[in-house]
Amino acid sequence: MRRSRIVVALSSFLTLFVASPCLGSRDPANSIASGAFALEFLTFGGGWQQPFTASGIYMKLHLSDRGALRAGTSFSLSQSSSTNPIGYYAPQGNDRNYSITVSSEYDYYVDDSGPVTVYLGFGPYWSRLRNLYERTQLLSSTSTVPYEYYSDEYRRWEVGGTASAGFEWFFKRKLSLTGRVGASVGFGEMHNLHRDRYFDGVDTQDISVRRDATTSAAGTSSAALGISVYL
Repeated sequence: MRRSRIVVALSSFLTLFVASPCLGSRDPANSIASGAFALEFLTFGGGWQQPFTASGIYMKLHLSDRGALRAGTSFSLSQSSSTNPIGYYAPQGNDRNYSITVSSEYDYYVDDSGPVTVYLGFGPYWSRLRNLYERTQLLSSTSTVPYEYYSDEYRRWEVGGTASAGFEWFFKRKLSLTGRVGASVGFGEMHNLHRDRYFDGVDTQDISVRRDATTSAAGTSSAALGISVYL
């Protein structure tokens, strides 16, 4: 009987010893804890400059009660075209544009208690952008159909690093309003190709101008807001 009481007492003590750090690390006002996973949707602000555009989705995995790894992408895509009836000489053409940024970040929570938490972050990013503008202008309704074709293509890639400061306001246990500002430094390359082709019905004149350059950029972002959902 005495031995069984000692075993029960030791078991209770070990259970309390092991569980108490875990219990103490979870604040009932938020979901910040080791192993927590969240999806973050930035929906407002951030400015136009990469990598701070706000139309993105990110995943955040909490590696500890204060540290988290955040990774995701922001992107944009647009395309438009115009066509005209035969005999109508207004320009017709296409516009194709896209941009994508992939980034990762380590966030350290300076304050992880209560409904409002504060963190600092830093990490790398990579971005790519392409804009294509094309126009064709019909100049006559004759059988030879003189025309002028114009196109301008701009491509750019960039790699760099960011530093940020942000907060999470947990208005619900599993939902938080996220806000952040940041700064970035990056470098890359840009390529611009301009073409102008003119056909007068007999001869064709084709002019191409290409420009290549290395780039560097540094800047800050305006405040970005979003929603985080903890799963």
